[in-house]
Amino acid sequence: MTPAALEVIRYPAEGDRRGPPLLFVHGAFTGAWVWEEHFLPWFRARGHDVCAFSFRGHGESPDRNSLQDYCIRDYEEDLRRVASEFSEPPVIIAHSMGGYVAQKYLEEDKAAAMVLLASVPPTGVAGTAATVAVHNPVLMWRIALVQSFGDETAMSETLQKALFSERLPDDAVASYMERVQPESRQAALDMYGPDFPDAVLIGAVPVLAVGGRRDQLIPVFHVRSTAAVYGSQPEIFPEMGHALMLEPGWENVAETILGWLREKGLHGG
Repeated sequence: MTPAALEVIRYPAEGDRRGPPLLFVHGAFTGAWVWEEHFLPWFRARGHDVCAFSFRGHGESPDRNSLQDYCIRDYEEDLRRVASEFSEPPVIIAHSMGGYVAQKYLEEDKAAAMVLLASVPPTGVAGTAATVAVHNPVLMWRIALVQSFGDETAMSETLQKALFSERLPDDAVASYMERVQPESRQAALDMYGPDFPDAVLIGAVPVLAVGGRRDQLIPVFHVRSTAAVYGSQPEIFPEMGHALMLEPGWENVAETILGWLREKGLHGG
């Protein structure tokens, strides 16, 4: 069942509009708040209407108590519901699990372009989980325990290491961790397949894949493989972790996205 109202944060462009609206899609364990601190005001100031929303059971959206019942299709429905309110196809900028949801959405719907930040690849999470299990088995084991048993203390410790690099100041980490939440086990299982995004159905939508070399959840190899599927060149930031929109150096990520939009004719002077 679709919630009565999702949390939606909208800001109009400052000054003259210089491109299509930008729709930001958060990843697992978070909400629309991950975009509000930096990316929304930054892109708004550069001439884009901006919008971020929280999936059902996330952030300030309703039905947190039903979180474990939700699947990727539910989140796709939430994205479709928000995107339908635009008068033109937006640029979708999606992070982690949100990138997987965005890819599924584009099998049937339109966007001006798609930016995938540390996104689950179109092949799902089995490959990324295997890579993490080899290179960081303790983290993989702890994530599995968190998802299986939902221990709050273990969740905080584990997700802090998974989401944020050591470069992020302690006070910022503490502030963000107060807002991190559990994720649906069903949605996590959905990303193991078999209903993977179909790149052929997504078609000619321009796609930019962005990743961080210090990302412990989506290793660089999988960012490169995502870019290859969509016929583009990846952008890799050597000092950044998973939460690219919150890490020190987020401005460089934003500038890269804006430059790419300009190349695609989606940001003008």
